[in-house]
Amino acid sequence: MIAAVVIQVVLRLEWNPFFLSSALLAAAAAGLIIVSGVLRRDRYVRRRLYWGAVAVVGFFVLAIAGMGVAALQASEVA
Repeated sequence: MIAAVVIQVVLRLEWNPFFLSSALLAAAAAGLIIVSGVLRRDRYVRRRLYWGAVAVVGFFVLAIAGMGVAALQASEVA
């Protein structure tokens, strides 16, 4: 519950030295909360989380590659 409150406060922060600075701060806070939570789990839970993260990164790479191919095809048509 405390982690959710911290993330909400940081997301609604109106500190703006540059564009998206509050979002980067919220991402850093969320990352710390997630890492500390993962490290306190049992070994089998951490292993599943790591494999899930690998799968998400793999899908992300495939999506970026697909967008790159689409951009190349769009630039050839124009």
